[in-house]
Amino acid sequence: KVGNAADVGGLSKTKTAQQQPAALRQKQESEGVWIESNTGMKFRRIPGGNFRMGSPSSEEGRSGIAWLFLNSDETQHTVSVDKFWLGETEVTNRQYRLFKPGHNSGSYKEHSLNGADQPVVKVSWHNAVAYAQWLSQKTGKRFRLPTEAEWEYAARAGTQTSRYWGEAIGRNNANCDGCGSRWDDK
Repeated sequence: KVGNAADVGGLSKTKTAQQQPAALRQKQESEGVWIESNTGMKFRRIPGGNFRMGSPSSEEGRSGIAWLFLNSDETQHTVSVDKFWLGETEVTNRQYRLFKPGHNSGSYKEHSLNGADQPVVKVSWHNAVAYAQWLSQKTGKRFRLPTEAEWEYAARAGTQTSRYWGEAIGRNNANCDGCGSRWDDK
């Protein structure tokens, strides 16, 4: 999604990123926002820094999923990341279909997942890498998937808690069954 006018430095919603004057693109990049012109994907500059990656063994719920991490080291450790750009939202079906026109995201419990502005699903890691390579060739810029450290650093948004909103799951903070979201009992 390109977003609203305020998100893109005063651009009209009807203009595409390709129609943006070079000065406006420079202004956006200096403000930490960049819109890729072929897909309309909006990227945010994430400043580099250090953070504690992993989770303490005492973290609530960690033991219940320990089987997922049998071959991984979840011990907390300090990680440094350089600045990088990250898509503000997931890649949508519309954006992915520019690369693979026949893609079908399918459905879940009789709900279609094929809406143009819905996140693309049923994409393998290899297809995600191929999409990034396609976009790199199309634009002449380098696109790639974020590393695990980059993803966690951006998701934590400077917090020290197990979730960016705090320690407890709370109500309606995530899309899950049993956590007070619209997906309860679905």
